[in-house]
Amino acid sequence: MLEDTALARVVGVSAIEVAVGLDEPFYNFRIQKTVRASKALGVYKPQELLNLSYDHTGHSELCTLFLDPAYQRNRNGLLLSKARFLFIAAFREWFSPHLFAELRGCSDEQGQSPFWDALGHHFFDIPFADADRLTGTGMKTFIAELMPAYPIYISLLPEAARGVIGQVHPNTAPARAILEKRGFQLARLGGYFRCRSGAGGGHRSDPRRARQPAPACPAADGRPAGADPRRQRSIRQLSGAAGGPRRAGLA
Repeated sequence: MLEDTALARVVGVSAIEVAVGLDEPFYNFRIQKTVRASKALGVYKPQELLNLSYDHTGHSELCTLFLDPAYQRNRNGLLLSKARFLFIAAFREWFSPHLFAELRGCSDEQGQSPFWDALGHHFFDIPFADADRLTGTGMKTFIAELMPAYPIYISLLPEAARGVIGQVHPNTAPARAILEKRGFQLARLGGYFRCRSGAGGGHRSDPRRARQPAPACPAADGRPAGADPRRQRSIRQLSGAAGGPRRAGLA
């Protein structure tokens, strides 16, 4: 958690899932390529397909990063994001060698998703916001019950839906940049609900950077020399670690 200690107020959170898909299925779309050709007509047509898959089962996930808009300054978001990598480095045996993150995809100010409007609502008959809320609370069995198991040709989707596949929400662009600096690469996978573009918003890591060992340093109470006191109000508290709560200040 990120806490404003002067106000005793939690202003941000970030989290890690040790392994997804072990209690409830973890769904995503895999984008695959196929080719159809006819020598007689001289036609060669590559196509991309969306296939419902479970490829991330057992992988560790970076998830749940939220920062109060009033505190989106002074590298607070960077602190929340990087704290997860420090935790993984300290307890590497708890986590999978495969690390990924789903990013928020494109939706408008009313929460409407072009991808959902073109595909999802035909099978689920509920608004996108309701489906997103249900999956966020762990209710995902209805996906397997209602989503067709057959591949979906991307070329058959409306242009608006095709245009948001693999794109992230403008507010999520800074988070994507942070992950890419840590060695994450855009994958051909995407969450069906949590990545609101439908496909392509997932990332996977380059273990050489995202999981590299972190040096151990001594800690002490107090304010770093030369630190600006106006930037000392934001303090991260990481709870649940071995040995109890841990705190780190943003200098």
